[in-house]
Amino acid sequence: VQNSGLLILALLLPHCSGCKLLENIVENTTNTGVSEKEYKTVLHSLIYTHDTERAIEVFKQCFLSQSNETLLNISVMLANLTSSCSVL
Repeated sequence: VQNSGLLILALLLPHCSGCKLLENIVENTTNTGVSEKEYKTVLHSLIYTHDTERAIEVFKQCFLSQSNETLLNISVMLANLTSSCSVL
């Protein structure tokens, strides 16, 4: 999941505007209280095809099935990634 998360987020970096979008995505990705449907709403501006929508559903489901400890570790890793966004 971590490698997939990095890949997905790397694809999102060109859309990063002040990192607010990316920070919002990271927060919603690792939050188990956010359903797949809510997650797709957050990412609606990045969904161009049914295949993209399906990939986002699968991606979110991967995070929903992780332990709290794993999600915390992923959150820390992704927070470090987004904090360097302004230099990209």
